[in-house]
Amino acid sequence: MASMCLLLLFLTSCSAKGQWDYSKGPGGPAHWVGVAAACGGDHQSPIDITGAKVATHAPLQLEHYSTAPTQAHLENNGHTAKLTLLPSSPATTPTLLGGGLPARYSFAQVHFHWGAEDGRGSEHLVAGQAAPLEMHLVHFKSALGNLTGALEEGAPDSLAVLGILFQVGSANPGLEQLLPRLPEMRNNSKITDAPLVSLTSLLDTADLTSFYRYSGSLTTPTCNEIVQWTVVESPISVSREQLAALRSLQDAHGQPLVDNYRPVQSVGARRVTHVTTRPLLRTAGFLGSGGAPGPVVCPLLLTLLLVCSPALY
Repeated sequence: MASMCLLLLFLTSCSAKGQWDYSKGPGGPAHWVGVAAACGGDHQSPIDITGAKVATHAPLQLEHYSTAPTQAHLENNGHTAKLTLLPSSPATTPTLLGGGLPARYSFAQVHFHWGAEDGRGSEHLVAGQAAPLEMHLVHFKSALGNLTGALEEGAPDSLAVLGILFQVGSANPGLEQLLPRLPEMRNNSKITDAPLVSLTSLLDTADLTSFYRYSGSLTTPTCNEIVQWTVVESPISVSREQLAALRSLQDAHGQPLVDNYRPVQSVGARRVTHVTTRPLLRTAGFLGSGGAPGPVVCPLLLTLLLVCSPALY
């Protein structure tokens, strides 16, 4: 029962201490610490990404991101538009790994943050600049089984969120499939037969070879500091019509659901890295089971082995 309560707490983003919203009133971000004490921590998200240190990692790997689910739920929960995908089997659950992440992570849900105007809306800023829309793909550490396990573990790497920034341009193909159903969930409601979009269609042309990484938190109460953030450097496109459709949603009070972003938090002593990726070296005999990459082999070591060990020819 305790585990179920934790899961409901995460999915509905509510607290026994009170309700929260994005206003400047008593429920707004300035007062979230009264809703959840963790919101006053020193590893909070989002942040303004500046002064990042350069790092190099192996590429991010996305498994089953292009696999269409068997069912999809699309919800306006009064705070955001959230999409939950149900895979055909656990084996086809979209999974995120590599890129310097400490574990393998399974996809849980994707949601969005947007502004009333194009000059604001994203939660993360880059050198002080906001984007009109930000997408968060939330993953839990696969070994923990589900979101409840991640919340119970409470480690700095229990969750991994892939953040994608948008710029105004052409239509996003994944959103294009979802937006015709938005009028059905305009007033804080949910549909359980949403279009069966793949995550690849939402990512569209995202360039995952360069991104920012830091340790942070959920950006809504309860603000748990359990997230490894990966914010992709280059934005992808969203059309003005798609932004208008998102802005047509209403919150739990019947007001326009816009500006649903938390102000940036202090970076403090945290390390923020600007990651570029290098190709994995793959040679015969150095692939893991099922085609997964095995150990990365130092090219110099491999050359020495070939020269010094005739049996390898």
